[in-house]
Amino acid sequence: MIDFIARGASRSFAIAAALASACALAACGSASTAGSVADGGAATLDGGAAASDGGSRGSDGGAPLVDGGAAQSDGGPTDAGAPDAGADAGPPLGAAIDAADLTWTFVDFPDSTCDEGTPTGLGINKNSASNDVVIFFAGGGACWDTATCQQLNTSTHGPYRGAQFTASLGNLGSGTIFDRNSTLNPFKTFNYVIVPYCTGDLHAGSADATYDGGVFHHRGRTNALAFAKRVGATFRNPGKVVIAGSSTGGFGALLNAPLWREYFPAAKLYVIDDSAPFLVGDAIPATTRAAWFSSWNLAAVVDPTCGQACRNNLAAFYPALAARLPGARIAVISSLQDNVIRALFSESGTQLESNLTALANDVLTPLANVRYFLLAGQSHTTLLSPSSHITATTELWDWLTWLVTDSASWTSKRP
Repeated sequence: MIDFIARGASRSFAIAAALASACALAACGSASTAGSVADGGAATLDGGAAASDGGSRGSDGGAPLVDGGAAQSDGGPTDAGAPDAGADAGPPLGAAIDAADLTWTFVDFPDSTCDEGTPTGLGINKNSASNDVVIFFAGGGACWDTATCQQLNTSTHGPYRGAQFTASLGNLGSGTIFDRNSTLNPFKTFNYVIVPYCTGDLHAGSADATYDGGVFHHRGRTNALAFAKRVGATFRNPGKVVIAGSSTGGFGALLNAPLWREYFPAAKLYVIDDSAPFLVGDAIPATTRAAWFSSWNLAAVVDPTCGQACRNNLAAFYPALAARLPGARIAVISSLQDNVIRALFSESGTQLESNLTALANDVLTPLANVRYFLLAGQSHTTLLSPSSHITATTELWDWLTWLVTDSASWTSKRP
């Protein structure tokens, strides 16, 4: 295990401060004190009211379509359900989720786990009038050793249950991609699924690690597999499926997109990576990459798509994913000097801008089914406040609409 502190206390505390700031925007909840795991507090929906990059658009003031009250509990069984015995092909299915229309419901999954060992679940807001689905991976930092997981607490810990989800509902209303009342929102009629985050592993782990005598369950990928069984059973033939995430959730959306393609092979697929860039080569430090693979068993998720190429260059995941999902549209959104990402990778604002420009020019631009939306400034995350973001005279709402309507206007944008 790498010694995080030995890489520089200033970098460690910069990361902790940046991720704490991101969590404050996202109602990530309280982090634990050194050496212990704390109550998860509010939800890990990274990407609250982001700083404006210019431009603004309002939302329709019409009658609300969705109950803004507390989340309901799932009225159905809480177990994952038996596999569908009638299915002779495709991935395993669990029990369909029984939830009320047009209101948020938190569904417990006993076969899931947060980092400290308690089970978690997911949030769902169904719309029986639509067969389109948004699956959103929440953010909340990352951790991979004693310093990041126990001392600096650079990720949000469990527990995460119905109480924490209910506390997050204020982040899911007006002006977000979950706003059912906005005439600007191309997702307003979709079914919504929120995958919470309490495992510290970019939603990609399948390992348990011991840090200074404490066991951390990096089980984000294990949880995603459990969730996919029931979500796949709930939406059997969707027309459009959007796999999205902000901050840590953006990495989770990228890494788990092939899994969701298995469950929805006939759907039109869209992937939105918001404020989570896999930078080229050592722009993500080699020690950090090695720790991610070691502590989380990241290879189990990355290798089937990228092989060994991603061990030294996680940016290679973009062309590998584009080739694996040739019919999908893959969107990459980032501020050029994102203050959280530059702290995570120990870079200055100008260094991150240079590295993002290289990613855009050398990796993303040649890919036929990938486009990017780069913003001036240092704000972090956009999907919970699209009206605040504009680049090259294009507002993010418009760009997202072009994405999901398969418009030829959906092209890469930068300042």
